[in-house]
Amino acid sequence: MLWLLLIPQQRYEVELVSCEQTVIVRVEEMDVEIQPFNVVVYDQSKMCNLLRSAQQIQIETQTNIRQEDVLSVWIFIDGELLQEQLILMKEANIIRNHPDYRYQAQLQQALKTQTVMSDVPLHVAIQSDQQRGIWIVGFLLISSLLSILFYRLLK
Repeated sequence: MLWLLLIPQQRYEVELVSCEQTVIVRVEEMDVEIQPFNVVVYDQSKMCNLLRSAQQIQIETQTNIRQEDVLSVWIFIDGELLQEQLILMKEANIIRNHPDYRYQAQLQQALKTQTVMSDVPLHVAIQSDQQRGIWIVGFLLISSLLSILFYRLLK
């Protein structure tokens, strides 16, 4: 098995072979099925889009974990931790909060940031609030004018 040959906490550059139902990469001249370590991914297609658009993909194994048929690894795309990016995009969540995992603090920080961040940039939210205010004022003005008009017509 390949994972026996990989040194933990050392990054290996890999080539994406396929990314459909599963992610298959070529590492050390072998095709291997991998999955992001310690996160559940909500939308595989969005993760695959990130992997396909990356210039460089690297993997790193976690020490002291039991590997199954699918290799669970830390995945880096263009030097950035894929798991962290997926959490920030609200496309993944942490499976297990374990302080000994190498990048756990980074994932926790991303989760905190993700819950604080809005899906809408601040300047868009401000514009949206201003537009909403204009619509409300316009509606109230028209309603008031119509009320006055109907009141005068009834007299």
